[in-house]
Amino acid sequence: MKTTDTDTVYLTGLGKVIKAYEEIAATRMRVIRSGVVKNREFTGQLNQIFCLVKNSYIKETQKYQVQMLRQKNGRIARIFFSTNTGLYGDIIQRIFNLYASDLKDASSDAIIIGRLGKGLFESYYKGKKYTYFEIADKEVSLDQIANIVEFLAPYESVYVYHGLFKNILMQEAVCTNISGDSLPAPEEKVPTRKLIFEPLLTKTLRFFETEIFSGLLVHVVFESQLAKFSSRMASLEQASENIQKERILAIMQSSLLKKRSMNKKQLEMMAGSRLWGV
Repeated sequence: MKTTDTDTVYLTGLGKVIKAYEEIAATRMRVIRSGVVKNREFTGQLNQIFCLVKNSYIKETQKYQVQMLRQKNGRIARIFFSTNTGLYGDIIQRIFNLYASDLKDASSDAIIIGRLGKGLFESYYKGKKYTYFEIADKEVSLDQIANIVEFLAPYESVYVYHGLFKNILMQEAVCTNISGDSLPAPEEKVPTRKLIFEPLLTKTLRFFETEIFSGLLVHVVFESQLAKFSSRMASLEQASENIQKERILAIMQSSLLKKRSMNKKQLEMMAGSRLWGV
């Protein structure tokens, strides 16, 4: 009976811990959602200005694009965006499955973000070359983003494999193209204007491409975090329900054992009374 009571106390405490983790995950999700919206607006406005410049100086931008293409290495960067810790459900494994199916291309270079992804990659690909970056699960610094952007600059195409938030119960494993000029042009007609550039048009275009690329990468980071924390919430909620069921079962078992103990004592008392003729 002591063991059953101990189990009940343990399960009650564990349930409180799980609930606390759920609240933390919910708080982080709200913060990340706000970041997703703000970054999406910023990147969209930046892209509108970029399209305005390209539309106003078509010939010049075409020459610039040809020049930039020659500076690329002709390879594809495929980034597996994972985590440093667990408790995120099966979303990381599903992302890796999608990543592994596309990494077969000989022109692709493997790039891993997160310790959990590093472990998965090394266990699946024995001795395969890859580049590793580490980004904090909670907060991402601009220095970390800048280092990754600098590393990816020579690549002709960049694809990120990450989680995408659909709703609290559904997160998808997706692949997103974040190459420098991957954003679509605005639906409304972009006007042509005479603009003054300081110092040069080519440097201005390069700045826009870099900023848009960085914005897209940050957006993917936010989307990935949102999916991971929603997956964690779903996993914790399921764990909380299982713990509650086990707790109820433990309470019922404890109650049953107490009743049996009381019945046994009553029978012993009755037997004693008969023995002494009471």
